[in-house]
Amino acid sequence: MKYIIFANILTVLLAQRYDRYQEDYRFNQGERTKRVENMVIWRLSEDLNLTTQQAEKFFPRFRDHRKEMDKIKDEERKVYEGILEKSGMDDKVTSSDAKSIISTISKLQIKRIDLQANFITEMDGILDPGQMVKLAAFKHRLASDMRSEMQGKKDRGKRKKNRKRMKKWSDRGRF
Repeated sequence: MKYIIFANILTVLLAQRYDRYQEDYRFNQGERTKRVENMVIWRLSEDLNLTTQQAEKFFPRFRDHRKEMDKIKDEERKVYEGILEKSGMDDKVTSSDAKSIISTISKLQIKRIDLQANFITEMDGILDPGQMVKLAAFKHRLASDMRSEMQGKKDRGKRKKNRKRMKKWSDRGRF
């Protein structure tokens, strides 16, 4: 009887799916990108303090801009994949190939920077100058915030606030 119960328990344990989390990650990749997109839009509207009129004009243009940026990113990815294919082959890469690859990459980067600058300057009628500056620095701020969260520095703002408070008290001669 003990052996039958043991065999049943062992069968149930072996029948479990251990890879379901990995499988969900692969299948929900589209959902994950939607969540990231929604988070970016939420952070943008919060950081820029957009009014409803500004948001109605800003976000359709922002989505178009993101699509154009994604096209440039895809072109860059193709170039980088070509580099990996050439470096993986036994054939040597010639200096002319290297120069053409480097010039292609630099042209795409310049195109991306110009597209970003044009997008921000076109927002002149929609955003005020302060909001335009915040928009220009948004990507950097978002990346640094995400980086600090990944490193476990979620309460970084509280520490800065406390540091300022401590400095204020130390300037008064109490510490």
